[in-house]
Amino acid sequence: CMTNSIGYYGSWGGQVTPTAAYWQNLYDARAEWAPCESDVTHMLSSYVVYELPFGRKKAFGSSWNAVTNGVLGDWQVSGILQLRGGFPSTVFADDNSGTGERTARANCLGPAQYPKTPAPDGGIQWVSGDSFGPQDLGTFGTCGVGSVRGPGLRTFDLSLQKEFPIGETRRIEFRSEFINFTNTPILNAPAAWIGAGFGQIPSSQGARNIQFGLKIYY
Repeated sequence: CMTNSIGYYGSWGGQVTPTAAYWQNLYDARAEWAPCESDVTHMLSSYVVYELPFGRKKAFGSSWNAVTNGVLGDWQVSGILQLRGGFPSTVFADDNSGTGERTARANCLGPAQYPKTPAPDGGIQWVSGDSFGPQDLGTFGTCGVGSVRGPGLRTFDLSLQKEFPIGETRRIEFRSEFINFTNTPILNAPAAWIGAGFGQIPSSQGARNIQFGLKIYY
C-alpha cells in the first residue's frame, strides 16, 4: 500500500502512528510517496476448526450412555493464528525550515537501528535515536515518510465449544473463548518525535481475555 497523503485517518494510539496529513514541502510531491500507515510487508492469518472424534456417532465413544456423552462428547475446538510485521511510522522533529510547515520530519543520519532493549525509563527502546537528528536550520528534514517500522503482531485465539442436543431440532451450545490465549504482549507504536523518549514503547495492549457464552437453538 503506497500513498502520498493519508488524509485525516488513523490513530495516534495503539500499534499505528499515522503519517501526517500535510506535505512537508508543497513543491516536492515525490518526497511524500511512501508506505501507507496500514502497510504490512508480511501477514499470515489462519483459522482452524476441529470437531473432536468423541461421542455418539463418532470414532470414539459411540456406545457411551447419555450422561457420559453429555460430559465428554460433542466437543469442538477452533483457533485463529495471526502473524504480521509492523506498521510504518514517520520520525518527526521541530520545524527549523523557516517555512512554518505543519509536518516537520527529522534528518536521517543513517539506517534505522532496532536495539529492542529495555528503555532507561521503562518499556522497550524499539528504535535507536542515533540514526536521527533535528532539521538543519533553513532546510527540510531528510527522512522520508514511514521510515521506521513498529512491532508486529503475534496472537493466537482459542475457542472450545460443546453442544447438548435436545431432540432432533434443538440444542444448547456452550462456548468458551480465550482471546490472545498465550497472553503475548501486543506492543504499541514507538514514540516518533525526536527528543526525550524517542523510539521507546512504554505500553502494550490486548492482555488475555476469557469469555463464556451459552446459546439455545430452536
